[in-house]
Amino acid sequence: MKVWVVDAFTDEPCKGNPAAVVVVQDFPSVSKMQSIALYMNLSETCFVKHIGSGKFYIRWFTPTVEVKLCGHATLSAGFVLKTCCGVDTKVIQFESIGGPLTVESSGGYFSLTLESDEMRENIVDERILDALGDTSVFHSVKGKADDSFLVYVYSNPLSVRNLNPNFVKLKEATANAIIVTSKGDLGYDYLLRVFAPQYGIDEDPVTGSAQVLLASYWASQFQNKTEFDVFQASPRTGRLRVSYLGKTVTVSGQVVLVSSQDIY
Repeated sequence: MKVWVVDAFTDEPCKGNPAAVVVVQDFPSVSKMQSIALYMNLSETCFVKHIGSGKFYIRWFTPTVEVKLCGHATLSAGFVLKTCCGVDTKVIQFESIGGPLTVESSGGYFSLTLESDEMRENIVDERILDALGDTSVFHSVKGKADDSFLVYVYSNPLSVRNLNPNFVKLKEATANAIIVTSKGDLGYDYLLRVFAPQYGIDEDPVTGSAQVLLASYWASQFQNKTEFDVFQASPRTGRLRVSYLGKTVTVSGQVVLVSSQDIY
């Protein structure tokens, strides 16, 4: 099996979010794929199988579990198929456990369109605030269709940038991934960080799938604004272009090839 390691949502190697893309003729067993993901030890390893003209089936694994969606690994797979595997089509179609996805390339950017999620109010959990280490959260929401992300909103961008969570406490406090966000600084519309210790990822470097909820939230906060420049303030950092179209969200970013190798 051939595996490529790429960094998504960046134009510099060793920044953005790394993903391993494994192109297979047939999917190995779940235990084998999980073992490979653990061995790669990246936030995501995806496995891609050709199923038709310009069509592929994709599966995503963290080091510990298979997940229903991963935005940055899907962009990475689209990049690898087009750049390294000679798939000569502007739009690459994926089937997945969560439904169909498409990756489109244009002007050096790769774009993924996802269904947006509506917001609903969420009760602030004091255990989460204690684990985050900054109690100045003023609002919390979660998805209506998918409540796997809880969103905690800060008024000060420095609160988001300077958080140093206690991940042992955070893992004990909730089974969900935690998004922290604020209005942006340094020319960005909004900032975010994502913590998911229950999924084997203390902090996700850049999270495309989180935008299905954040785009909806920030569109409600900015009058007549649907295009956002977004910065994920993780240690690796990442930059995203996000378009909110009501029922859908398009997440775009650059992708950089880091390495390729064979798995025997």
